[in-house]
Amino acid sequence: ATVMQTTPTEQFHFTEYGLVSFLFYRAWHSRADASVLVLPLCAAVVVGFADEWFQWFVPSRVGEAQDVVLNAIGGVCGLLAGVALDPPVGVEWPGTVRARRVQNGAGRFLASTLLSFLGSHVSHLPEPVADRCSQV
Repeated sequence: ATVMQTTPTEQFHFTEYGLVSFLFYRAWHSRADASVLVLPLCAAVVVGFADEWFQWFVPSRVGEAQDVVLNAIGGVCGLLAGVALDPPVGVEWPGTVRARRVQNGAGRFLASTLLSFLGSHVSHLPEPVADRCSQV
């Protein structure tokens, strides 16, 4: 089995995105449908994608898919902490028609963000990887 090695920066990102998800949960806590759980997680994942994407513009950094996964896991943990500290009241799944539209929109936005990140990730391969590909 492969064990994921993490750096202190990645470990901080785990905590950071847990906090982001927790704060978004607190902001949307008053919603009485499942979007109180879906939206904070989507928000944390989108912020994580944006962070990794912006790293492509910093000369000494590179956005990595492993970091996006760690950010998402941190977001899930932050959401679980928020639910444990202050559980949502009266949440119905899937909720009203409006709630389903919000959830579907959030899902589409998350999917398009993922595809954008993956597209930019492939087109911005680090030099050593790009050199190895050209030698094949």
